[in-house]
Amino acid sequence: MPRLERFAALLASAVLTACVAPGGPGVSASANYPVYQPLDTRIALDPARPLASQLAGTDVSRTTATVTVPADFAGKTELRRALFDAGVIAQRWLPSADGAASVAFKRDVAHAPACLPAADAGQQQLDGKWYGSRVRSSQLGCSVNANLAAQLARPADLSDPAQLDAPNAVRAVGAVEAYQRGNVPAPDSGTSFEAGSGGKGPM
Repeated sequence: MPRLERFAALLASAVLTACVAPGGPGVSASANYPVYQPLDTRIALDPARPLASQLAGTDVSRTTATVTVPADFAGKTELRRALFDAGVIAQRWLPSADGAASVAFKRDVAHAPACLPAADAGQQQLDGKWYGSRVRSSQLGCSVNANLAAQLARPADLSDPAQLDAPNAVRAVGAVEAYQRGNVPAPDSGTSFEAGSGGKGPM
């Protein structure tokens, strides 16, 4: 192939690659990987000050709150509303033994940090540039990662994974030897399964 034709082919390939590849600003799916965000704190409440403002300094979203207040606490309705607006998912109210008012927050959850609520995700605006229809959205991978975060039995494993038990060489060798000697239990032949069914009883 002549040099000019080879150059033209390379130029055309580069142009096509630029058109297909997602370019411009965007957020990769890794930005939405589940993260562990624990919280265990207590806030002393001053009834003389607006209760909502006393919660403003701490991110208490997705927490459970244990509220301890005296029986004559006048701001119960206001405090319930402030906790709800702050994103507290559950409230437990207890009487105060010393007359002081406080709220203890506890959070032990994982979440996908860059994911927006469904109502807000559709409002994202592209910047109108030539790559607008192909720009990677910050919501890329949100459904998968949000579901994964919700299924974690122990969210703390994301930051402090539980350690595996030490390997047992004797047990491993024993399993291999049992297989070689033919001492592996046979499957139950009295039960059959069919695709799309929950199984059948003894045949």
